[in-house]
Amino acid sequence: MKLLIVSDLHSNRENLEAVLDAEADADRVYCAGDVVDVGFDPCGVIDILRERSIPCVMGNHDEKIIRLWQEGVDRQRPPKNFPEHNAQLLDAERIAYLRALPDRLTFSHDGVSYLMTHLYEGYEVLRSDYDFDAFWADAAVDPEASHRCIILGHTHHQAVTWLAADRCWINPGSIGYNRPQDPFPGTRYMTIVDGTPHFHRLEHPAWRSRPALREEFAQRYPQPAK
Repeated sequence: MKLLIVSDLHSNRENLEAVLDAEADADRVYCAGDVVDVGFDPCGVIDILRERSIPCVMGNHDEKIIRLWQEGVDRQRPPKNFPEHNAQLLDAERIAYLRALPDRLTFSHDGVSYLMTHLYEGYEVLRSDYDFDAFWADAAVDPEASHRCIILGHTHHQAVTWLAADRCWINPGSIGYNRPQDPFPGTRYMTIVDGTPHFHRLEHPAWRSRPALREEFAQRYPQPAK
């Protein structure tokens, strides 16, 4: 079986569509959070996830946009930043979708039990099998599972770390944009084929770096001089 794992979509519908088209033969698709913010099409990204029934967890940027929307946004003036922009575009139905996203998901494929969450305290790495097992136990995942894998998002950095022959944690990278430390011009994601993770880098015309996204935002929504 082939799984497609995406994360940190950040309202970039074109990037998500490019990956879904490239991996159209995937049997299942999962998303490790940060659906919205830092991109121009939060509605389009949410609609794709809903239409395709893609299981997804809550990300910290999703929580941020929910809070901002609940506090109220002024739709009569140009947005100052991406959070305001995304909150202005979203409606009650799509906010309800974000609010319903779980913090964690569990699933099993090809003899491997997976726990997917966007981040955890000290999120960058799981440093030992002790940390791994403690996190697994805290999440109340199947205690009898033999081969265990934790999927994390948030950092945007692709990674796989084997802590034991039957314990690993992985990060698929970001659909939305790359961090400054990762200058590769393209979208990053992961597939898992018969239990083995594979990292991918996809160059396509719609991809833009975060600085380019910010520059485009400034061009679309010029701010009045102070």
